[in-house]
Amino acid sequence: MAKDNAQACRDSRKRAAAERQRLGIVIRKWPVAQGINTKLEALCIEHGFDDWRELLDTVIQRLHESPPADVAHWLAVSQHHFKPSEKMLRQIAAYTPPPEPE
Repeated sequence: MAKDNAQACRDSRKRAAAERQRLGIVIRKWPVAQGINTKLEALCIEHGFDDWRELLDTVIQRLHESPPADVAHWLAVSQHHFKPSEKMLRQIAAYTPPPEPE
C-alpha cells in the first residue's frame, strides 16, 4: 500500500534527523530582533558570507581560538550606571502608594 503524504513527511523528517545525528549537527533556533537580523545580513554581505550561520560559525571558531584576554574584550557586557539626582531621591522618599480599592 502506498504511503499517504503525512506518513511520507514523517519518514522524511526521521531520515533527516538521523542524518543530522550521524553528522553531529545540532539545530538551534531562537528569535532574532529585526535590528540584529539587519546587522547579521550586513556583515554577511560585507565579508562575503553566503549564510548567517556560516558567519556565526566563523565568529565562534575565531573567538574560541583567541587568547582569553581578547575574547573578554569582545564578550564584555557594557555596564550602565545610573545615579539618581537629589530631587529624584526626595521624590522617591516622599512617595506614598495609592490606597487599595475595597
